[in-house]
Amino acid sequence: MVQGDRLVFRPEPLRTFSGHKADILDLSWSQSNFLLSSSMDHTVRLWYQSRQECLKVFRHVDCVTAICFHPLDETHFISGSMDDKLRIWNIPEQKVVDFHRAPGIVTAAGFAPEGKLAVSGCVNGKCTVYQLDGMHFQKTVNEKVSASKRGRNAKVRNGRHHCSCCILAPPPRLPPNPTPDPYYLLLIFFFLLLFSI
Repeated sequence: MVQGDRLVFRPEPLRTFSGHKADILDLSWSQSNFLLSSSMDHTVRLWYQSRQECLKVFRHVDCVTAICFHPLDETHFISGSMDDKLRIWNIPEQKVVDFHRAPGIVTAAGFAPEGKLAVSGCVNGKCTVYQLDGMHFQKTVNEKVSASKRGRNAKVRNGRHHCSCCILAPPPRLPPNPTPDPYYLLLIFFFLLLFSI
């Protein structure tokens, strides 16, 4: 893909990792170029950018829908699964440090930038924030249900925007929309006229 005079994507991939036996559902990069991949095959796999083979496999009891490296300690990550559980894993020991039952099937999970909070998003529209003591769940900070549930894929809004790798502060306020370009309005008019005939 070319953007202006600059090549954005190279035609050949840098590397292709193979190992999962089913669909990959989430990915998370660490600061030091490790990659986690989660899958419907009930596993999370650890990769390194310059190595072809999988470094470690973390087995779960159900599909793993969400993963995220801890922002300050890359030897740990959080996973969310269809068994309604959030798990914090120790990578070198390849074991679960702590787990917590979420209020539904987990579809998103992440950490706050300072690593003291974890969050889960669920298919029932609930977004739950958990306080951590080190790598252990302490208590639920808050739990919100989205105001506009639109079935299983409802977006969770709680004054913060959530993605599968982090909790982000609300975006800065943008200036009001400028007056639309008259050519754009004319194009829309002709488009509507064309399809109304």
